[in-house]
Amino acid sequence: MQVTPEGADFVVQGQVKVTNVANAQQRVEIVWTVSRPSGVVNGKVSQLHDLPAGTVDRYWGDIAGR
Repeated sequence: MQVTPEGADFVVQGQVKVTNVANAQQRVEIVWTVSRPSGVVNGKVSQLHDLPAGTVDRYWGDIAGR
């Protein structure tokens, strides 16, 4: 198990963006990037969901599986 960045083969980063869209909805986009410690990107994947506005304003762990 790797618990520190030293000696890691890969780095995983997540970026979350929330924007307002029509019909009292918010669009949540999460982009995951896997790269080498040198910065070379090995892969990228994104998740995109429209949710009722305010759903992710505070605690959103319970809805993460939707």
